[in-house]
Amino acid sequence: MRIRAALVLGLIVTVLALWPVAHHAVFGPRSLASAAPTSSASVLIKTTLTITDHWGGQRVIKANNGSGVTITANEVTERGYQLNDSTVTVYDAAASGSWSDFDGMYFEADTTVDLELCCNDGASEALFVVRLLADQPFMLGSDVSFHTSVGGSMFAGTVDVIDLIRLIELNATNAHVRVVMWR
Repeated sequence: MRIRAALVLGLIVTVLALWPVAHHAVFGPRSLASAAPTSSASVLIKTTLTITDHWGGQRVIKANNGSGVTITANEVTERGYQLNDSTVTVYDAAASGSWSDFDGMYFEADTTVDLELCCNDGASEALFVVRLLADQPFMLGSDVSFHTSVGGSMFAGTVDVIDLIRLIELNATNAHVRVVMWR
């Protein structure tokens, strides 16, 4: 039996305060965080998986019975990036003025791009690459990762954090990527 699966991951960001909004050119994204937020925001994540078999029968799977998961965040930012045969850094914990950690990150692209996650940037770094496909959202539930030496078991390493994230598009296809991050 052949099964086709469609994944719908909805991310609803609710801002409970009137924070300044800085607009960017691509996607019309905006920063929902201020330098020193005085109140919190929440992120509601709802996941639905619809499986359709070759007879047309459907099975709908909803995480948490469709009610979703609400995460309280102190800050939420949304940014858009345009890539064309290029690499762009979307998160660098060591950069001046950057967040030093995050609690979750959401990505969506309009064409195929690669997402490079790095632990220990520059010193015995461990890299992991995820291919983002067009219109298929991807989410990191935290910045926690395992760091291990080359050739070792991935889970035999030490718990570490992702400290650098890059988007890579090397096909000259003019990709647009939306990134939402919260902490």
